[in-house]
Amino acid sequence: MKDFNKQVSLYKKALEEGNIQKAYRGLLKYVSNLKTHLSKTYTDRFSFGNVFSGYMDYTYFYFFNEYLRTHKLRFGIVFNHKKVRFELWLMGQNTEVQKEYWELLKSTEWNEGRTTKPRYSELKVILVDHPNFDQLNNLTQSIEKEIDKLVPEILEFLKNNTQ
Repeated sequence: MKDFNKQVSLYKKALEEGNIQKAYRGLLKYVSNLKTHLSKTYTDRFSFGNVFSGYMDYTYFYFFNEYLRTHKLRFGIVFNHKKVRFELWLMGQNTEVQKEYWELLKSTEWNEGRTTKPRYSELKVILVDHPNFDQLNNLTQSIEKEIDKLVPEILEFLKNNTQ
């Protein structure tokens, strides 16, 4: 990398200002609190995994029910750092499962306009495109509302189109 030294210098300067660390810690705390809230809200329907902080690209946690587990699938609530938005992903356990479900889901409304499989999932839907982090309760309600709408629709589609 020709400009690596310059990039590191810019990185150091940004870290010295302190805003990156504060924002990153705040985002991780919010995603962790969101996971706790949703795991309590949906305790009778889903099991939840840990929060994964990623590499300042994606922060996420996954959840699944017995149907998803049996089919080697799980949903993920993902904070996309680059696009600063929350997404719902459906992820397969291995490449064979991923290929099978991409074929099933690629022409659905949830993958509309997508011609290639997303890098880490078979389905990627925006939950909240422009989150307002000054109103965290409203943000959580917006995410929950979208989950309540999308997850049952996707599960129903999967159940009707798989064995």
